[in-house]
Amino acid sequence: SELCEESGAKWQDTRGIEQTLETLETGNVSMMVEALMSLNELATSSHKSSLSLCCDQLVSTFTEVLRCVFNRPVDEVPIRFAKYFITVAEKICGDRGIVREVSKERLYSFMEQLLEKLLYDELYGVGENKEGEYIINTLNKVMLRLLENCNPTKSLVALIELLRNHKNDKITSLITKCILKLNRIICLLYTSPSPRDLSTSRMPSSACKKKKKNNK
Repeated sequence: SELCEESGAKWQDTRGIEQTLETLETGNVSMMVEALMSLNELATSSHKSSLSLCCDQLVSTFTEVLRCVFNRPVDEVPIRFAKYFITVAEKICGDRGIVREVSKERLYSFMEQLLEKLLYDELYGVGENKEGEYIINTLNKVMLRLLENCNPTKSLVALIELLRNHKNDKITSLITKCILKLNRIICLLYTSPSPRDLSTSRMPSSACKKKKKNNK
């Protein structure tokens, strides 16, 4: 809460964010939870625009936390922390003002980690309350939020590079689906005044076809 009670000066907020991200990446689990709580509070505060000034460091930290948390045997994954982390990540990635200007390089690394973790099938059976299934579903939502809210050109370039650099059929299938989804999102941006939830089975390609017919 101290981070959100600082003065409105963006430099002070940015400095606090940088320290919080460093703690999230290098601290023990208790410190990492506190760092996530601070980011979560800031993401809903009047100072949340300060996060956009650290968007590359933010996404880089998320990438490293994904590696640290999930690159281990499934029975060693800290499930409660992983669930909270992914929930906060989805919230932040769902804010276009925060993640719009994330660089292509940071997007590439973060998307790569997300795609790899989406194939972590052993997680599905983890947790008495289906926590593992929740984590996988929320990882999918984080990827969708990136496609919705990051710069579409940077996202497309990152996905194409991922497709070129990966030979695993499961990974390339996921990347192809992301490219198709991004194409639909771009289509909606040009055919709808306010595209919102794209997790439903709405087919934006039909909107494109209607627009073409109207232009004839």
